[in-house]
Amino acid sequence: MSMAFADTPAVEAQAFLAAHPDLYARDGEGIRLSIHDGDLLTGSLAKPGFATGVHPDWSALSPLEQPKTRIPKEQAI
Repeated sequence: MSMAFADTPAVEAQAFLAAHPDLYARDGEGIRLSIHDGDLLTGSLAKPGFATGVHPDWSALSPLEQPKTRIPKEQAI
C-alpha cells in the first residue's frame, strides 16, 4: 500500500477513495493523495458534516502510549 494509507486496511482505504475521489487516487497496488499541479482537490469535503461520510476502521487502530513523565536534572532536588 502506498504511503497515504500505510498500514491501513485495504477496505478502509477503498472507502476513503470512494467517498473522496477528488482527494485520493489509486496508485498501482495502493491508494494515495491525488495531487494536481501541486494542489489537492477538496470539493468532496465540502458536504454537510465536513467529510464524515466515511470513518476509519477504529477496531484496526492501536491505542496510543501514555507519555512517560521525565523531570529534567535541573529541576530535580
